[in-house]
Amino acid sequence: MAQIIQHRRDTKANWEQYDPVLAAGEVAVQTDTYQIKVGDGVKKWSELPFVSFGLLDNPEGYFETLSITGVVYDANNMPTEITFSNGSKALYTYDAATGLLTETDYTKEDGTTVFYKVQYTYDTNNLLTSVTRSYV
Repeated sequence: MAQIIQHRRDTKANWEQYDPVLAAGEVAVQTDTYQIKVGDGVKKWSELPFVSFGLLDNPEGYFETLSITGVVYDANNMPTEITFSNGSKALYTYDAATGLLTETDYTKEDGTTVFYKVQYTYDTNNLLTSVTRSYV
């Protein structure tokens, strides 16, 4: 049976207005700026830091000065492609059975040539056990 994981999402103005406490591990998306925060069960939205929209890695500071210009989602509302202002992309692959992130490929400015790869492995309880990073 297919399962859908849905994250809380809203605009910057609404997050700031309501300032909720996110549950521990809860992912929330600021839809108009393509930014996310992950809750700790204690801090309000305004007290949590932003994550680079799912970017678990930033090889050699490659994405530090770039802005996000587009996001493509799959049928489960998971980001599969993030395009940056210089044309480079982060491409996400998920396990079809579990929905867990298995690989992130980072492309050069042409949007197709992968130069950096991050692979994720999980145990039988779907807990992350290792992250492997490599230049291609």
